[in-house]
Amino acid sequence: MAKQVYNGLAGMWLVEDDVSKNLPIPNHYGVDDFPVIIQDKRLDNFGTPEYSEPGSGGFVGDTLLVNGVQGPFVEVSRGWVRLRLLNASNSRRYQLQMSDGRLLHVISGDQGLLPAPVSLKQLSLAPGERREILVDMTNGDEVSITCGEAASIVDRIRGFFRTVEHPDFHADSDAAPDGPAAAGDR
Repeated sequence: MAKQVYNGLAGMWLVEDDVSKNLPIPNHYGVDDFPVIIQDKRLDNFGTPEYSEPGSGGFVGDTLLVNGVQGPFVEVSRGWVRLRLLNASNSRRYQLQMSDGRLLHVISGDQGLLPAPVSLKQLSLAPGERREILVDMTNGDEVSITCGEAASIVDRIRGFFRTVEHPDFHADSDAAPDGPAAAGDR
């Protein structure tokens, strides 16, 4: 099964109900609400994934892909950004944190929305695990998501966030939270 998972494309279903649709959290897909599917792969010289049967520690790749792309970045507007994280790696556990130390505000896990956000400097994400987080991008700085203490090729989603102004996008100011909104609040 691991080989089929490794060779396939990973995706996620975004399931919303009336409660989640009306929460004061970012919900404009591709503007302030992004899926982030993280996988490690071992690629040959042509960019084709190579797979070998895992040993006792499981199979780990040497290349980090996000949404199927090596070295990804996303331009976001200033303000709060929602990331829907999925660890689609076979064996690798990620210790995610922001390169500048800003907080990750966890609002959801595998079982759904949390009663209130949990603010963390570092978030552990096991294979197959999902989390939704809010990140404050108000200051407009370019920032990366790092995976662990080291900064090797597989440990950094370099320059993942680049803030830009979106003059054609106007958020509903009544729905925008001043801080990480409690997931259970309406």
